[in-house]
Amino acid sequence: MILLASALCCSATENVSNKEVSKTLTDYLPQIHGVMRSRFEQLTDDGGEGRFQVANARVNLRGNITDFASYYVHVDFCNKGSVRMLDAYMTLKSKKGWKIMTGQMRVPFSVDASKAIENYLFTNHSFIGTYVGNFRGVGAKAGWNAGFAPLYVEGGIFNSAVMTNHEKWQKDYVYAIKSRYNFGNCFVEGAFESRCPDGIRLNMYDAAFSWTGGRWYAEAEYAYKHYTNHHADACHAYNFMIDYRMPINAEWFNQMSFQGRFDGATDHCSGSRSDLGLLTVEQVSRKRLTGGVTLSYLREKAGLDLRLNYEQYFYPKHYVQKTGDGNRLSVELIFWF
Repeated sequence: MILLASALCCSATENVSNKEVSKTLTDYLPQIHGVMRSRFEQLTDDGGEGRFQVANARVNLRGNITDFASYYVHVDFCNKGSVRMLDAYMTLKSKKGWKIMTGQMRVPFSVDASKAIENYLFTNHSFIGTYVGNFRGVGAKAGWNAGFAPLYVEGGIFNSAVMTNHEKWQKDYVYAIKSRYNFGNCFVEGAFESRCPDGIRLNMYDAAFSWTGGRWYAEAEYAYKHYTNHHADACHAYNFMIDYRMPINAEWFNQMSFQGRFDGATDHCSGSRSDLGLLTVEQVSRKRLTGGVTLSYLREKAGLDLRLNYEQYFYPKHYVQKTGDGNRLSVELIFWF
């Protein structure tokens, strides 16, 4: 009798162990995802230069170590011809809605800058998403999902040095926080970021609103960048865009969508100073009107977009355009999985 009980106990233990092993293999194997963008751009002004680009060839790897710990690695193997390490961070999650991330990651600021490539609506990001709010850094941040409301808050502290230099000792850091509140088919988001890249602190504020209704999607974002001690005039950047989608039945595609955007920014400084200690303007004041059409093949976890965009730029009358600053036509193919 004792031997039979022992055998049954051992058998039950083996079954539990097998289940645990099965769960471990299912839940903790790494997941691999990727996205690739290939494009052709043609300037439509005098000169008419064109170019082919591999805008991105990104691969990311994510997985769980335990029920409360995970990792994420994200590399762009061809960012217009160069290799970039984008993200490499670890996350600890609490059942109470908290999570802590440490490593190299996106600084929490801007809606458009934070979009994954497969969620882009245009071949080129808005000026906010490209120049004003697009930052990654090395540091730590914490996020919190409020259980009592559809509210998410995220904030962190990061090195002020460039991502490629983790050895530099520093006194100045980057601070950032943003929050999002969802209600119905809308969300509102606000953010603040303070950085000091070259001895002059820059403070930025951001507000965004989004609405979804049936086949329509609309988004608006405004960013204000202030340079302390009036080292330069403040930068105002804005982005308004709309998207309409409808199903189609074609050989390669099952959705067609139409996009429109109006965005702009006043003179913008990244924070780098000249030999005289003055801030330099890297992007002059400009406005842009963009129209586009996208053909898509969508599956649950994979898809492709074939996108055609035209961008019309508007500059101050005194500005002499450089090659690449003018109006352009672009065709882009995007795969993701």
